[in-house]
Amino acid sequence: MADDKENGTKNGIRIDDAIRLKDEINKSITYQGFNAKEVEELAKMTAEDYRKIRLKYGEQLKEWTIIPNFIWYALSIVGILLIFWNALWYLKLLGLASVGYSALQIGSRVGNPEGFIIGYEWGLSDGVYKTLGIDEKEAADVHDRSIEMEMDERLIKGIEERKSERNEGKS
Repeated sequence: MADDKENGTKNGIRIDDAIRLKDEINKSITYQGFNAKEVEELAKMTAEDYRKIRLKYGEQLKEWTIIPNFIWYALSIVGILLIFWNALWYLKLLGLASVGYSALQIGSRVGNPEGFIIGYEWGLSDGVYKTLGIDEKEAADVHDRSIEMEMDERLIKGIEERKSERNEGKS
């Protein structure tokens, strides 16, 4: 069959019906009763989850650290002063060592929360996939199918809005 632009069909099926059909097929493919979009939602962290993790990390950091951050900042400033001050060579070396070690301490304290959160996210998604019996290949398929479902839902919403605008224009 040839294209029929007047009816919006391609080879006997309307384009909007084809999009709806594809969306329904994607929704019917389930993993332990959840479709791909629902699986992705389960594996995604919420803003409340992020808040709880940051609070938990803050509590753990208080237990893990003996020397507070402001001490490391002060030590790095003293080290910089020793380096640029006309001091003896071994004091300059001590200043360089204190700046380096302070920078490492501060850097690890700044970077650790992000690594902690990323690890938590990966653990959450891996746990959801493992619980639902989804392997790595299927996880990639779930992710792709979830994106397709999101795009299809937006297309269907746009088609419905255009259809309602046309109907209002005819009235």
